[in-house]
Amino acid sequence: MTQPDEHRPDEQGPDQPREDGAIVAPDDWYSGPAGATNPASTPVPLDGGPAVPPPHPGSRGEQALSLEGVTFDRATEHNRRAVVGMVLSGLALAGLLAWFVGFSTPVLVVLVLAISGMVLGVRGRAAARNGLATNKRLALAAIITGAVAVVGIIAIYGLLLYALSQFG
Repeated sequence: MTQPDEHRPDEQGPDQPREDGAIVAPDDWYSGPAGATNPASTPVPLDGGPAVPPPHPGSRGEQALSLEGVTFDRATEHNRRAVVGMVLSGLALAGLLAWFVGFSTPVLVVLVLAISGMVLGVRGRAAARNGLATNKRLALAAIITGAVAVVGIIAIYGLLLYALSQFG
């Protein structure tokens, strides 16, 4: 360790800015817990603006987190299209089946849920085909479930119109 009044020319002094303009305290000045890093060694810009954080792992498709063989990466972010599509299609089918139990559900709401579920299913399937998602079968299930709900709505209204024409 050097004395405070000594300064070698090849060392950078605590008050001398680095090449990027930040002033950093030497690591041997930190007297925190053993094994901890010096928080002052993080570069701070001289202009007072925010320091640029290091790039987030997984921001460009690389592996972000690994837990005992299970990896999470950016490709799984596109899986939510198929999941949300399946939820919407399932709600539409549940709304359709609720008519047979005696609950009154708005047809327009059921139709919007079914079509939205199908659209998200198609987008999820396209993402899986392009390698951006991993749940191609769930996207297909969302498309089929939404289509069944739409066909069911058309069938119920067809039967309703037919029954009304018989009595009229």
